[in-house]
Amino acid sequence: MQKRMRLTGIVSVAVILVSCSPAPTFVEGEPDESSGRLWLRFAQITDVHVLDEESPARFLRLDGFAGMMNEAWRPQEAYAAQGLDNALQMLNAWHAGMFPHSGALDFVLVTGDVMDNAQRNELQWFVDTMDGKEVTPDSGLQDGFLRNVSPDLNPKLPFRAVGLAPDIPWYVARGNHDTHCTGVFPLRTQAGGELVAPVPWPVAWFIGLWEVQPLVNVLQPTSNISPAVVTGAGPATREDNLQLDMAQLRSGVIPADPERRFISKRDFITAFLESDSLPRGHGFTERNLEQNRAWYSVRPDAAVPVRLIVLDTVAEDAPQENLSDYGVMTQDQFNNFLVPELAAAREHGEFVIIVSHHPSTDFDRPYPKPTIGTWLFRQYLAAQPNILLHLCGHTHAHRFTVIPGRYPYPEVETASLIDLPQEMRVVEIRYNYETREAILVFRAIRHTAMPTPMGAEFARRAALDQQATGVIYAEAIGDRVYSITLPRPDFEPAQASVP
Repeated sequence: MQKRMRLTGIVSVAVILVSCSPAPTFVEGEPDESSGRLWLRFAQITDVHVLDEESPARFLRLDGFAGMMNEAWRPQEAYAAQGLDNALQMLNAWHAGMFPHSGALDFVLVTGDVMDNAQRNELQWFVDTMDGKEVTPDSGLQDGFLRNVSPDLNPKLPFRAVGLAPDIPWYVARGNHDTHCTGVFPLRTQAGGELVAPVPWPVAWFIGLWEVQPLVNVLQPTSNISPAVVTGAGPATREDNLQLDMAQLRSGVIPADPERRFISKRDFITAFLESDSLPRGHGFTERNLEQNRAWYSVRPDAAVPVRLIVLDTVAEDAPQENLSDYGVMTQDQFNNFLVPELAAAREHGEFVIIVSHHPSTDFDRPYPKPTIGTWLFRQYLAAQPNILLHLCGHTHAHRFTVIPGRYPYPEVETASLIDLPQEMRVVEIRYNYETREAILVFRAIRHTAMPTPMGAEFARRAALDQQATGVIYAEAIGDRVYSITLPRPDFEPAQASVP
């Protein structure tokens, strides 16, 4: 039996109704099977954070500093690629109909932060895991065999990824960790063409950089020195909770690795164009390279009138040495891409799903270029009769916010794969032609429903990290189902040719 919810509580739903708008209906529980025709079923993965734990361009000494910076190091982080592969196996099983209410996935969305430190090797490990190739999440010397764990639980050894089923297309958006040093500090090009990350002088001193390079405030992942040396054997940790033993962190020499280099936007796009899985480019095309832009629009299923508009919300032009993990919506992207794409979609009878890494709550932050703020961005979308959903990540939390306006729509944030509850989201799009209502069904699923040994260890360590830090990003909602019915009386979509 369905349970009608108050629009507050565990999923952080916020709704403000306005007199001119048809009110959406939010329901907890399985939707009535007769309530609309199933158009699409797709999954979202976000904030994977595949990373190189041995990189010298990290802030390990700031982990837990002043009760903050708990993301500088995680005991589960070395298992991110294997945890991703476990999650993909779960999606493959969902695609094969192995769970109640599961069924074929039309595509998968990866909404940014595929890596942790904007490094070339991290990006390749992510793509190879998605593509089902052999992955060796070790850098510098191949010394992962020195880790004091059993071989079947050693995250530094080569493994053959299962990857996403080859008949499931996947698309990707760019996040701040795909662009900035540790997701925070913008990069700049130094003499010789290599990208580096300038950091404030106090940060350089706190993280131990001055112990190896006095008065230097630039982090360079290809360097042969590190402010906190970590080898394949791993850092020293406390036995009780696997947290870093700060007293044993030392600066010094580390084997260099040219594959640790920071990447540009063009490098990011090129990696997906070179991927072996479908579709080619995963949303990006050669035009993205020509224009050096990481936004795109695609209709993933020609038989269904639903279009994805994927935005690039990274604050890449933020001032150097500033904390720039937030998202922005530039006037250029809004006026010259989003508005025309929405108009074209409406003309062709297409509903639209907006996709970005950051939620729109970020869009009011100061930025050196002209931007569109949160209120204007939301009000414009809520004035469009063909907007279904804004899907994003970044906050590592589950959150639903129904944006008010003439055509209210949900902005949905999904929890990360790196932190508990390590959940993904499956979304169903249904449509009722008679009532002109779109029905959106949301299910959170977790890889631990069918864990691999590595995936189980990934989750165990994340639980220990949560207990030690007390940081709870999101409560697990994988055992709950939510649906939103959106009346769209003023929009007549093109006919879908699905069974």
